[in-house]
Amino acid sequence: MNNKNKQKVYGKRAPLISLCIGVLALLCFLILLSQKIDHLLCFGISLAIIIIGNVIYTIYLRHKNKNGNEKLTHSLGQIMLEIVIKMQYPMVICDTTGKIIWRNRAFGQVTEKIGSVMGVGIGAISSINHEELTDGLPFSAELCERRYEIEPLLFKTDEKNYWFLVFDDCTEIDILNAKIESERSVVAYILIDNLDELSQHGQDSYRSEANDVSGILREFALSIGGILREYDRNKYILITNRDGLTHCRKTNFDILDRVRDIKVGDLGLPITISIGITDVGDTLLDREAGAREALTMALARGGDQVAYKSEGGMEFYGGNTRPVQKRSSVAAKVRSGEMVTRISRASNVIIMGHRGADQDCFGASAGIARLAMYCYVKPYIVVDKNDPNTKPFIEKFAKLPEYADVFVDENEAQSLIGTDTLLIVVDVNNIDHMLSSGIALAVNDALIIDHHRKTDSRTKRDWLAQYIEPSASSASELVAEILEQSIGEGQILKEEADALLGGIILDTKQFTKSTGTRTFNAAIYLRNAGASIYESSKELKSEFGEFQKQSKILSDLVIYKGRFAIAKDEVEGVPTDRIAAAKAAETLLGIKGVDAAFALIRIGGETHISARSNASVSVQLILEKMGGGGHLDSAGAKSGDPMLAALEKLKVSIDEYLEENDKSKK
Repeated sequence: MNNKNKQKVYGKRAPLISLCIGVLALLCFLILLSQKIDHLLCFGISLAIIIIGNVIYTIYLRHKNKNGNEKLTHSLGQIMLEIVIKMQYPMVICDTTGKIIWRNRAFGQVTEKIGSVMGVGIGAISSINHEELTDGLPFSAELCERRYEIEPLLFKTDEKNYWFLVFDDCTEIDILNAKIESERSVVAYILIDNLDELSQHGQDSYRSEANDVSGILREFALSIGGILREYDRNKYILITNRDGLTHCRKTNFDILDRVRDIKVGDLGLPITISIGITDVGDTLLDREAGAREALTMALARGGDQVAYKSEGGMEFYGGNTRPVQKRSSVAAKVRSGEMVTRISRASNVIIMGHRGADQDCFGASAGIARLAMYCYVKPYIVVDKNDPNTKPFIEKFAKLPEYADVFVDENEAQSLIGTDTLLIVVDVNNIDHMLSSGIALAVNDALIIDHHRKTDSRTKRDWLAQYIEPSASSASELVAEILEQSIGEGQILKEEADALLGGIILDTKQFTKSTGTRTFNAAIYLRNAGASIYESSKELKSEFGEFQKQSKILSDLVIYKGRFAIAKDEVEGVPTDRIAAAKAAETLLGIKGVDAAFALIRIGGETHISARSNASVSVQLILEKMGGGGHLDSAGAKSGDPMLAALEKLKVSIDEYLEENDKSKK
């Protein structure tokens, strides 16, 4: 066959071959799309098949018939140009300076309001920065008030380089996703947390007040487009959406204040609620479990607040009132039975408190050690033997035969951990504040006895039980209750009773704050066990050096915003200075008009803050903003910042606290 006839044959085959290549590309596009691969990528692959297939066929034709090369190439070019022009995806070609030199019809329709874009810089009509384009690396950009995912392709010629940009409009998908997110279900558990206790101070029946609270909660649910159901007496579950949650956060959950306006009895005591809420979790079941966890956290912090479980951890709203005592002798007896059972099953018991242990920590540790001995299980108390505050305690108890080998340091305690070891943590609930976080994480079975409001720790673990009672005056009070329900008379050593009573005296400031009927019952029990007020108070007296440090702190004093006393000492101190700082803060509360006091000192390159208040200000909420915590009227924190920087952060925290409370009152 001569060349002329060959050219006719191949010319007739060209449309058929191009059609086959197109069908192949379409099939590939549909297959990839069925696999849920990004449609922009599917389009790119299919387009590549068309181009590569036609290029291969062109090369084949060139090899078979050089004479028809120019005509066939021109035809293929026309086909490809028509395809690109008619594509629904906006496309442009820019030079390396970003100037548009070509666009298809779809791009012209998108930019119709702008007018002609030929010769215009792509950055002038969109958020695209042509200098940051990377070949084959998709990115997002705005064009004519719509968002696009853009695929940049770099084409190189002998003379110049060009960018071929393919636009995929994602605006509608964004709107749909935003709507889905705004309608995402949010689960909340709501508990009226003090009606039973308040009824003891007022009338026998409180259903009228409970109905008033129920009405307020239903109005609240309706205002945020939620569904409220009472599933048990004084217990509710609320289902709403993220828009409702956003509204609540903006108003700082003012539902707390609206409920608190309802009073019970002749004394006009306020009703409070606790809420656990979350929008975190892939399923509704996950969010329900998260809401229960958040409610547990809110109650462990004393109630009258909201615990919101977010992606970043727990956030808290409210918590400005002192928790009402909810404990009873029945609850103490149940807790005591659980403790005895758990200890009896252990091979040994390791007892640990917080760093910089105080009298309350010592007393609670000694009380738990006595309970372990009662159960015939060997106890070990983890202490910092280099801490000057700990040495007098160790020296006093080491003289007793039962305590000869009870005190161990962190390294010694690690070697005592076995599969059946039980860890009991006292006077602290945040792993980051415990004497040894390593021990806290190493022991399989562990539980907590504490009176501080629960804080959200960066380090987490599962606990067998968390006996956290913010309404208790001290950890020593809680331990004394457990001992009273489990150990017979005459089985507690006088030294142990003194230590426990000393812990109560310390945290109640000589029974002048944070006391309740349970506090005095515990003190009576310890007095009957042989505790002496004089002996218990001896450890609380200041050394001469400590008194000097306290005076030094008080010498640099300012009153911030007329009601916050802030004192500091910038000289590097020693660990025992924390006690001096705490006493200095207590002293500052004696100034007329001062509602809260803060004492700042330097220890080990860090700034330590001790805070006290008269309960009209929550120093706990203020110092939580700086990573600290504690009680409504007694809290602490530390910062790696220099003194002046920490002081400024403290002032910012005070300002934020005041602003939040002002909003909640409006």
